[in-house]
Amino acid sequence: MNSKWKKGPTFLAKRGNAEVPVYTIRRGCPNEHHVVCYYQGGRRQRRSFSNLEKAKAEAVIIATKLSSGDLEAIRLTGLDRQVYLAAQEHLRSTGITLDSAARDYATAHRLLGGYPVLEAVRFYVQHRQGRFTPRKVSEVVAELLEQKESKKRSAVYLKDLRGRLIPFAGSFRDVDIHEVQTAQIEAWLNKLNLSPRSLNNYLRAVRTLFGFAATRKYLTGNHPGATEVEWATEDPGEIDIYTPDELIRLFHSAKLEMIPYLALAAFAGIRSAELQRLIWTDVKLDKGFIEIKRGKAKTRSRRLVPISDNLRRWLLPHHQKVGSIAPYANMSKQLKFLAENVDAELKKETPPGSFAWKHNALRHSFISYRLMLVQNENQVALESGNSPRMIFQNYRELVSKDAAERWFAIKPVAESNVIPMGQACVA
Repeated sequence: MNSKWKKGPTFLAKRGNAEVPVYTIRRGCPNEHHVVCYYQGGRRQRRSFSNLEKAKAEAVIIATKLSSGDLEAIRLTGLDRQVYLAAQEHLRSTGITLDSAARDYATAHRLLGGYPVLEAVRFYVQHRQGRFTPRKVSEVVAELLEQKESKKRSAVYLKDLRGRLIPFAGSFRDVDIHEVQTAQIEAWLNKLNLSPRSLNNYLRAVRTLFGFAATRKYLTGNHPGATEVEWATEDPGEIDIYTPDELIRLFHSAKLEMIPYLALAAFAGIRSAELQRLIWTDVKLDKGFIEIKRGKAKTRSRRLVPISDNLRRWLLPHHQKVGSIAPYANMSKQLKFLAENVDAELKKETPPGSFAWKHNALRHSFISYRLMLVQNENQVALESGNSPRMIFQNYRELVSKDAAERWFAIKPVAESNVIPMGQACVA
């Protein structure tokens, strides 16, 4: 080895089977020179650099190209070579290869529609840093449920919220809530394979979750949450109602403790979920109305429902100072039993009849009969907690005026402190 060469290479770039050494030499002057040596086309090639780092970068480039068989890049000269080496130097600290950086930049440029990539990055950093705190979906669900419990929300509401959000959290385990996107929420809902109404109930719960996360700063300011997920189109279908005679049958077969629940559903149109939350202090017999408070209403809007004369007669003997209106935690089950009892009684008659529980039929009946009597969809909308448009479109002209008058004339037979079970009549 020539004495002007230091023993062995100063640096050896390895890529696959290719090895490109860098030697350091002195030419009788205090400045060192660094030579990159490699073979191309069977001939030994040398490139000299005064800077060791530049020599190392060149050796890496050549080794990479030799390993991949790309010899054209090695032949770069002049400005092209300077640009190539400068790009490599800029990327050195990132660990990203030049081709990867170029590919990512081109993709970002396309997605931004030509908007400067660096400006977009600066905007992202400015609006991301310090504006939200990452939190797992499961943690946010737990916080939301804890908050609702502290606010004394009803057991029914909490059970419903748990039943919908805990499965959601399970599907996004170990995922920060700000990372959950609209398409992922839609895909999760679609996998449930439920009816449009049930899907909307789940979506409503998920929207509550993301709204809560936004208030706690767990989302970026521009995160859409679940607001961009479209509601499923519900088919309202036929509006099921009961006749006055069918309602009398229900009162005849009902247990004494179920009378107030049935009367409020039939003569005030209160939703079953709202009845589960209603307590006796909400029933203002002395003032002539029922107060559906904001926290108990489905629409989250407070409303006052007038107490009709016959409803007052049904409620007065049962009125209590405290306690829940719904006598059972699972009223759906009890209503099913009630319908079965009515059906069994009708089958014994000549000719035999039949009876089935119809979903929301007592509420639908109230709205239909009430609209026929007052002829004012705005008034009925206020009383039932619905929209005038929905009242007009779905309940207009479903019943006769005579049937409406008979409905609100149904009253207990014995108007005393204790009404015998099953005694009802049309005044």
